[in-house]
Amino acid sequence: MISVQEAKDLILQNIQLLETETVCLSSAYGMILAQAVVSKIDVPAFDNSAMDGYAVKYDDQIHSFRVTQYIQAGELTNMELNSGEAAQIFTGAPIPKNADTVIPRELISVSDGNINFSPNIISRGMHIRKRASQNATDEIIAQAGAFMNPGLIALLSSCGVQSVVVYKRPSVSFIVTGNELIEPGNPLPEGSVYNSNGPAIYSFLQLCGIQSIHAFSAPDQKNTLREKIEQALDCSDVVILTGGVSAGDFDFVPQVLAELGVQKLFHKVKQKPGKPIYCGKKNNQWIFGLPGNPAAVLACLNQYVKPCLFGISGHHEIFRQFVVLAIAHTWTKKPGLSHILKVKMEGQKVKILDGQESFNLLPFNECNGFMVMDEDTEVLEKGARVNVYPI
Repeated sequence: MISVQEAKDLILQNIQLLETETVCLSSAYGMILAQAVVSKIDVPAFDNSAMDGYAVKYDDQIHSFRVTQYIQAGELTNMELNSGEAAQIFTGAPIPKNADTVIPRELISVSDGNINFSPNIISRGMHIRKRASQNATDEIIAQAGAFMNPGLIALLSSCGVQSVVVYKRPSVSFIVTGNELIEPGNPLPEGSVYNSNGPAIYSFLQLCGIQSIHAFSAPDQKNTLREKIEQALDCSDVVILTGGVSAGDFDFVPQVLAELGVQKLFHKVKQKPGKPIYCGKKNNQWIFGLPGNPAAVLACLNQYVKPCLFGISGHHEIFRQFVVLAIAHTWTKKPGLSHILKVKMEGQKVKILDGQESFNLLPFNECNGFMVMDEDTEVLEKGARVNVYPI
């Protein structure tokens, strides 16, 4: 049995990036750039006004101009200003060729087609966005490894970019195992439980940005389980199983995975909940075997599966997706196992919730994160700074 940190280190050491693909910007949100991107144009592509106002020639050195032009955004202008002339102009509109200053409309008064202003309020070049002042054609505007968020997508679009090369999103299958599982909406026979792991994993994968999701279920029967795992491996980069990973008479998962040629990275971690967790690889496919208790499933998804999904998709710092908060109250535990605790973040503090049992889902009506209390730590005093992993 290994420690939580050792398990995370093994995952990190075995991360191999997925292949790349070219996608349009509208489909790229949440993905990671595999290649740097260069601008296709100068931005701005022409000198333009940064404000609504009046374009003038600064060297005219007068404080009253006759308005002779009217230029809106999107219009082309090849006209020039004569001495003493101004062009009424709007934000984003091109500047007349020989104009070099824009006076904001709120700083002038208009009388009989002329604008008047105090000469000490203007300076040469004010409120003009010069061509290529943001970036030039062929300039790198996004580096490989960048996360495709709405702001970056806006930048690339404004520079004429239509598609980008990114790391693929993983295809994921999950298999919930157990004779006792009944789908919600059906009558619940005595001795059975509703399947909560399936919906939880599906929503977790959606939250991680996974689009290719395949759901399976299997009874506690070795041959059927083997068939389902083979089907999942045929269509997935990552396979998640729940149940059947411990040491019971019907816990077939580790044995079947070994028979299928899966290389075990670890099985059993010194943690609570989720001690029997299994992690292995077959070629470049990942297989996680999680305990059947639903709170343990959610804890292991957060601590191990999510970082793996992000890592193979090109994300960096995959185990550092946490916030540091002050614990709201003292908490104690016995040494020997790390505890993955359900918590509620409240402002700059975090509260450890009651109901930490691995079967207990009720705390998730307010839980918004997990916190790991190391195996050797027995007491966390009120006010201690701790790492909290949002969910």
